[in-house]
Amino acid sequence: MTKFKASLRQVVGRKFPKVIALSKDVLYYKYYSEQKMTGKAVAVKQLADSVESLSYSDFVGKGPSPIVPKSPKTHAILEINTTCNIDCLMCKTSLSTRKKGKIEEAKLIQILDRYHSEGVRTVALHTIGDPLANPRLGVVFRELRKRKMRAGISTNGLLLHRFIDLFSQYQDVCSLIRFSIDGSTKPTYEKIRFGGEWEQLIDNMNLAKESFKKNGMTLEVAMVVSKDNVAEIGDYIVRFREYTRHPVRDMSFGLMNSLAPDTTYFEEANLFPEVTYLNQNCHAMTASTVFSHLGGEFSLCCRDYDGSLQIGSLIESTPKEIRGGDKLKEIREHYYANNFEKLPLCGNCRVVDRRINTMFSRLMSLMLFRFPEETSEFYQEHVNTICKILSSKEGLSENISKFVSDDLRFNLPQ
Repeated sequence: MTKFKASLRQVVGRKFPKVIALSKDVLYYKYYSEQKMTGKAVAVKQLADSVESLSYSDFVGKGPSPIVPKSPKTHAILEINTTCNIDCLMCKTSLSTRKKGKIEEAKLIQILDRYHSEGVRTVALHTIGDPLANPRLGVVFRELRKRKMRAGISTNGLLLHRFIDLFSQYQDVCSLIRFSIDGSTKPTYEKIRFGGEWEQLIDNMNLAKESFKKNGMTLEVAMVVSKDNVAEIGDYIVRFREYTRHPVRDMSFGLMNSLAPDTTYFEEANLFPEVTYLNQNCHAMTASTVFSHLGGEFSLCCRDYDGSLQIGSLIESTPKEIRGGDKLKEIREHYYANNFEKLPLCGNCRVVDRRINTMFSRLMSLMLFRFPEETSEFYQEHVNTICKILSSKEGLSENISKFVSDDLRFNLPQ
């Protein structure tokens, strides 16, 4: 986005916030057309073909990936606090050994200046700490506005009531918030989102619905799918779709990975253990995404619980200089040699086959596109079928084709 466009969007966002919402609707109808969604259906079929014909190792490739991004990145990640108000089972932020705290204003300014000079225009503030656990979020928004930069926020949403007026003042900086909600019932939600209160969540969802509608902001909801909540997805869709503007766009479902250093919960609740692998050729090893810790340390990964994946200082050096340094070279040498004694976080990082994860997410999207107003029972029946199909490689491509064509009513090319 050019500086002029960024300035124009900032002015429009502050003076006429609903115009931003309308512009999002225009893009919605562009990207969620029958033609576009049919293309996604075809892509799902191609992924199924790939699972049948290629091992996961061959799919992700072997050997070191390039370090320097092919094109300038306009997106970066900034950790504004290492604290969280709850301790979710799949994240277990309590296991982080890095110093707990919030970003100092001087460091914030230095890091944002670095980002701005690198052409970054959007900064994600969500890391293993919840951004709403930082009481000085307004300072962050203020500094982003000065640089005509925008924020992305994913949160458990339990502290939103403290900031509802702030978001109304900075919708030009942050026009979208994603609530991470992993259950449609109080017992399931409070088990997974350990320390969270269901009633507070619903209160804040209602607060967001009322406030965001007036301010032109978008509310998204996201579920990390596991054995504990997969049977609630149908009810989840019906319960939370009323808070979204376009459910197919604003509701997302992704499979769990072994994010925390302690993988016990992942091993217990992983839906697809038979297609779970060491996270080979991880994109983090390309150092393409600029991710700053509190002190300006460039880290490779959002799950850097102990600082062992820090490769340099963004206060002292540019991303290009850091990528050319010895620390990244050393980490990559250990990683590609499978020397995980030196990289324990990488050694226990496991993911469900990326193709399976992508197919699951896209099939959910296709279902919501085709059937936006069905019952919870209808959705759950389809979810159960999706899980059954993805659980077996045998006949995967044929079963996917039949499901997409017959159940979701998309015309696949013969």
